[in-house]
Amino acid sequence: MPETGYTLLIVESPVIGRIVQKLVPSSVYVLATGGYPWTPVYDSANHRLKKVADPDKRDFRRELRNQARLATRIIIATDSDPSGDFIAWSLGVFLSPHRVQRGFLRNLTQAGMLKLLQSARELNTDKLAIELRNRYLIRALWHRQSGLPDYYAAALAALFGSPLQTDHFWDEKRNLYRSTSPLTCDSDQMLRLERTDPGSCWEQATPVSTFDAIEYLYASKISSSFEDAYLLLRQLFESRLPSSNASLISYPRTHSKGFYSDTWESFYTQYLQTGFPREFRPPFLRNNLCPEAAHESIHPLDLRIVPGDVRNELHSGQAALYEWIYSRTLRAVTLPNQPHSVYQAGFQPDLYFYLPEHGRVSHDSKIIKVSPCMTIAGTGSALTEMGVMKPSRYAVELDRWLSKKWITVSGSVIRPGSGLYPYLDSAERFHKIFQQLRSLSGKLLESETVSAILSSY
Repeated sequence: MPETGYTLLIVESPVIGRIVQKLVPSSVYVLATGGYPWTPVYDSANHRLKKVADPDKRDFRRELRNQARLATRIIIATDSDPSGDFIAWSLGVFLSPHRVQRGFLRNLTQAGMLKLLQSARELNTDKLAIELRNRYLIRALWHRQSGLPDYYAAALAALFGSPLQTDHFWDEKRNLYRSTSPLTCDSDQMLRLERTDPGSCWEQATPVSTFDAIEYLYASKISSSFEDAYLLLRQLFESRLPSSNASLISYPRTHSKGFYSDTWESFYTQYLQTGFPREFRPPFLRNNLCPEAAHESIHPLDLRIVPGDVRNELHSGQAALYEWIYSRTLRAVTLPNQPHSVYQAGFQPDLYFYLPEHGRVSHDSKIIKVSPCMTIAGTGSALTEMGVMKPSRYAVELDRWLSKKWITVSGSVIRPGSGLYPYLDSAERFHKIFQQLRSLSGKLLESETVSAILSSY
């Protein structure tokens, strides 16, 4: 349904803003913040979050106020990460008493823009304020607390110093296996596996998250740093094919492992038109994402845009990344394959271990020994579950952790580095702290509560 009246749509990136303006109806005016119009300042003594106006953004704020007076509808479409939440909150407070809504970018297509305009809901500045204040309070008190290392060093120690819950294992030759469901075991535990018939074992084909894309680009040496990998992913999202002006992939900052129901329907239509040899997944095998989720997994916007047909329109890194995302998505929406090399552990006969489709081994042993490991993507997902990581922050932190020797990276696998060793003995303590802080998410925290948690273990 076309928009009626004048809508003011606010995004963060000027590059994204220029693209979006060409995709939305003529009744929508797009304004880009170009970063923080206000700088966040946290008053820890009074547990108050303040916004201090950036003098360099004076012209933006003037135009924002003028446009808001004319608009019949205002939508904020900033990222769903701490910086995007702060920008949304500061805009909502500044524009009060205007009614402000918030929507999320799915992709850079006309259909994606219409979906954003239709699904935007009223911005809850009070809820955002609680989440932001809690985050700043925890970080402020964390740094003051004696005996605590860097926030992320503690999170990594909690993860690697505790029994690992993982679905990835490697053998002595560093061949990487995957299990059909996660298993919790000590990091130094060796599992004896015996070769078996595939039976009811099927590959666990999952769609792409930001963490997966960063892992692929770094492990395959397309990108020399994690930040470069993240930049390449963003560039592919912002790219448009010269021949057709078509966008290629959906929103690139997400930890989701599923698709919205309308995306599944779109995939099915494209599948029928393309005629892929593998059978499409029936509804009961689909991982449907709830409509309220901010973002779905990264995927090609049109499965009919085959990587080989557009390779010459992209530079080599973008072409390789698009081909990988396309291949991963195709495996995630069609019936899974049975893997070739399958193993079982005697202690859990319904759990299978197998080499992924791209796996290569130099042997075909009947008995192997593997130990648990954390992949780059798995580490990002685990830290997200702990409540300490967002996809938009992961790449820059990985580079920092490498420089501090908190981690080492071998192919796709992350291991604790020498700089993290002094903190691993306190893993249980850190784990309990993060667990308790996570349990209080959504509640307005007081300084006394947080201090008690940080000092209680």
